Amino acid sequence: MYSHRILALVALVPFSSLVGGAAAQTVVEDQRLTEPTLLDGDEFGAAVDTSQGRSAVGAPKHDGSGSQSGAVFLYTPSGPGWVLEDLIQSTDIASNDLFGTAVDLDGDRLVVGAPRRDVSFFDEGAAYEFVRQGDGSWSQTDRFSALDGSTGDQFGAAIAMDGDLAVVGAPGDDPSGVGSAGSAYLFERQASGDWLQIRKILSPAPGANRRFGRLVDIQGDRLVIGQDAPSSAQAGIERIFVYHINGDRLALEGIIGSPDPLAPGAQYFGSDLDLDGDRLIVGDPATTAGGRAFIYERGDGSWPLADTIVAVPEVSQTRVGDTVALHGDTAILGGPGTSSIEGRAVLYLESPSLGGWRLLANIEPDERTGLPPDQYASCVDLDDDTILIGAPRFSDLGAETGSAFALRRGMLLHGRTHLGISGGAQQDFLLLGGSDLAFKFHWIVGSASGTDPGVLLAPGLLVPLNVDSYGLSTVYSPGKPPLVGSVGLLDQDGVSVRSFVVPFGLAASLAGLTLHHAYLVYDPFTLVFEDVSNAVPLTLVP
Repeated sequence: MYSHRILALVALVPFSSLVGGAAAQTVVEDQRLTEPTLLDGDEFGAAVDTSQGRSAVGAPKHDGSGSQSGAVFLYTPSGPGWVLEDLIQSTDIASNDLFGTAVDLDGDRLVVGAPRRDVSFFDEGAAYEFVRQGDGSWSQTDRFSALDGSTGDQFGAAIAMDGDLAVVGAPGDDPSGVGSAGSAYLFERQASGDWLQIRKILSPAPGANRRFGRLVDIQGDRLVIGQDAPSSAQAGIERIFVYHINGDRLALEGIIGSPDPLAPGAQYFGSDLDLDGDRLIVGDPATTAGGRAFIYERGDGSWPLADTIVAVPEVSQTRVGDTVALHGDTAILGGPGTSSIEGRAVLYLESPSLGGWRLLANIEPDERTGLPPDQYASCVDLDDDTILIGAPRFSDLGAETGSAFALRRGMLLHGRTHLGISGGAQQDFLLLGGSDLAFKFHWIVGSASGTDPGVLLAPGLLVPLNVDSYGLSTVYSPGKPPLVGSVGLLDQDGVSVRSFVVPFGLAASLAGLTLHHAYLVYDPFTLVFEDVSNAVPLTLVP
């Protein structure tokens, strides 16, 4: 019966079902991360971070150990998806701690902020470190707080770690009696494993309600701290401060304000930031064109503006740029939307040949539940392996239980995974070979019988597709139905776009059939296969 369904698919596709396209495609998650134990208002996905494929998702209003005590869920890669590795809570967790408001992963170490933890004072805040043990479990190794903590400091509202250094924001701090001027603290891990405060950092441009420390990041010997603008009338005032770390001493290296302070909504410049080596991306969500982000690059003792990523008009009013992440040649801008407009994320690739950033894809949920605002993309992150998107007010399990959405950063991203057999629906493919594979040929092949064990094409080159009659038809009849256009050329950045279009006239018996597709890259002159992508699924439904 199963083989008959495959043959029926091959035989009943009379027209082209894989077509090219130039516009940015819409891609969706490989897996939605959620937990059946979530309750209304947990806001799972309020904070996300990913490192080496592992993902941390904060749920600061989780009621597992008291009302809004908070929790962090850790996921690890497993096969084509992710599985829950551990549920993280502090050993002294209590109601209203908001543990999980901020998270940062660095390999096998995790730091978590709990900005309303009552240490010695109400809402003073605390930070916690957890380390992965040899048996795969995670254990709390330290709790640290400000030496001069006080009421309402909100220490832990922002947190970042790199190696043996960590920075923690306390945007509610009142230094010198200036209400919510904010501060940040630099910590160093000692040989004992304890974290020692080595510096308190105050804003070079302080002011009431500036909330210095509401954004922080650290990488190597560079530290970045953000604060709010005092008002829309002063949108161009200093917002981002970059420091060079030298032991326990800091040198202010860059002061960044909005490069376009007269633009509508310029006071929202600096809504988010991410430090990646010698480059810093800063979000600016409130422009009428749909939002944007600015990229600054360290020069000779300064951080001049190097590039601008402007969101396309079709994403206007989604607040794209409200959240940002940068990793190598890839940037993601999140737009959590408004009370009436759904959120989305936008993926960009740096293109040396174009001399700037090219729009690759819009990222949206495969399925949405409930009405806006779901705050999809209210936080985003990416590394070599994973794109991670938070949606803390997604209501698929209950009111504002929240969700997170994970995409593998393989060579093949994909659109909708369930398409009706009535015909006309399509699954977008985004082929990302990379610049090393520019102008090489791609060959898309498929399977209707799964991905394991796959086929070893050459040493180290495993095609993640099983052999069957559908797959053979894509191999022996390239460029013909059902995959017309399956053979093509990757462009100057190693990118290509294709879309599988469900043909009309398919038999109802094909409902429930799952196909997988992957693509091979080969040199047209040597006919040697050089790479193979991950496989992506497509299920036909009534």
